[in-house]
Amino acid sequence: KFVQEAMTDFLRSQLEVYFIENPQDAQRIGEQVLINKRARENAEKTRLNIKKKLTGSMDVSNRVQKFVPCRTKDVSRSELYIVEGDSALGSVKMARDAEFQAIMPVRGKILNCLKADYGKIFKSEIITDLLKVSAAWNNVKLVEVKRACIDTAAIMVGEPYHFEVTLDIANLQPKDIGVELVVAKQLEYGQSTHVETSAELKVSKAVGNLVTYSLDYVPERTGMFDVALRIFPKNAKLPHRMDFALVKWA
Repeated sequence: KFVQEAMTDFLRSQLEVYFIENPQDAQRIGEQVLINKRARENAEKTRLNIKKKLTGSMDVSNRVQKFVPCRTKDVSRSELYIVEGDSALGSVKMARDAEFQAIMPVRGKILNCLKADYGKIFKSEIITDLLKVSAAWNNVKLVEVKRACIDTAAIMVGEPYHFEVTLDIANLQPKDIGVELVVAKQLEYGQSTHVETSAELKVSKAVGNLVTYSLDYVPERTGMFDVALRIFPKNAKLPHRMDFALVKWA
């Protein structure tokens, strides 16, 4: 405690002298401190609001479609089974112990194409869209990338950083393609990737086949990060991103 108090007094006196001699630097430092403070407060407020919503009147049974709850409210006893599709849901529902086993179904296959005829297959909008995008994906070309170099320098909280990607989308539509900024912690040797956040770029310009996607990214924490731009097929009717095999990076 003695060392802490001594160092605090020393740094305070030195900073007072520095700020008096360099008023412009003092003003910039003060403004950045306020920006960091507001960003932390906003992030904490958002976190608390989300937590309040998730732990309030809403629960899993009214957030997840077709969720089958169990009777017990004891979380130490309850179990959750995640199944794929309605057929698996029916089978597991019959075999489960309703006292402590709950079931959450996720969307299964779009259509059993091995059993369906071609007429039914090609009536599916999602399947035809998958075929269209898959066939044209190799013709999608990256024309230009403009990106802030936040992976080589420390970023400033509250400062906007501009990212822009121009693509030649061939015969696809802008809505068929998603472009996303992925921000991850910079790795040391042997560490695994930890994604901090991601944000989607929006269409800002379209001229013929050339489409520009852009984003002004405002970070909520300081530090040094690895960043990349992910380009992936997109379909609003699918519950997940179509980035399984066709993703491109910029």
